[in-house]
Amino acid sequence: MLDSLTTEQNDLVEANRDAWLAKFFSYDVRTQCDPERITNAIKALYKMCDLAEPEVVIVDSPKAAQLECNRRAGTLNEPTTYGFSNYGNASDFGWIAFYDTFIKLGVKIEDDLMNKFNIMREVIESGCFMSIQLEGLCVVSKMPLKINRDSENRLHSSTEAAVEFMDGYKQHYVAGRFIEESTFIACDDLEKAGQIFNSEDNEDIKSIICFIVRDRLGDRGLLDMLKAELYAEETVNHTSEYTEILRLYRTRKKFSFLMDSKEKPNQPYCWLEYTCPSTGTVYLIDTFADFKNPIEAAKFHRPAGVPHTVDYKWEYFAN
Repeated sequence: MLDSLTTEQNDLVEANRDAWLAKFFSYDVRTQCDPERITNAIKALYKMCDLAEPEVVIVDSPKAAQLECNRRAGTLNEPTTYGFSNYGNASDFGWIAFYDTFIKLGVKIEDDLMNKFNIMREVIESGCFMSIQLEGLCVVSKMPLKINRDSENRLHSSTEAAVEFMDGYKQHYVAGRFIEESTFIACDDLEKAGQIFNSEDNEDIKSIICFIVRDRLGDRGLLDMLKAELYAEETVNHTSEYTEILRLYRTRKKFSFLMDSKEKPNQPYCWLEYTCPSTGTVYLIDTFADFKNPIEAAKFHRPAGVPHTVDYKWEYFAN
């Protein structure tokens, strides 16, 4: 029984984790996919479950797998949605990697269980992404051609598909949240994006649209899409030679997913426009709706450690 791990064992755990992540995220379906290996792995899986050997059909994507099953059933005009398997797909990477680590650490497993484990392991290592397992037939989708993630390892891309397959089938995710392709594409056009945004009841979808527009077109683009209005402006005379204009913008509409500085929900989008004292670059940054005065907002957004009681002045850093 393992009560603790040595430094070497901890290193092994991390190395094995990285190896399994690479098996999935660094897999190149164009060069690594071996149909014969996939076929043999699926047949071994059926045999382990005491099922008759199936015909194995390998397709490029989960969508193609659904189409193949419906084609064979003669239901393409009124397609049925077939369930993908609970085991023998990419979701098994987690638990397979988990037990593989313990095996590498020296934990003993009974021979019969070890044989079954190796069969399951071979299914996912063969390149089986998802499969529809039927009596006498197993339709397997190959691994994705491309997977995009953010720094938190969530499926994410605001500029292209987060997941794409060999046949062109793709899905879009932003920070792990799914969005329809039509909405994703519409975000290139502020007018269309605004129309979808205003007609959408799902606040999660609305926040995704805002994220995409901001990422592609900046805060100015988001401000234009939401038709934000200037509601406060103030001129700050930092020195006799340097003057800055601070502005606050906000939307007329309020959103349940936005909060003010006191975490009160149902607030409008708000922005502070200010000028960098050293470069002269004008910035537009998020701020809170409870700021009524641009100077108060500017004080809040100064570097940490500057007391709120200190005047908003750039006497020594302004150009």
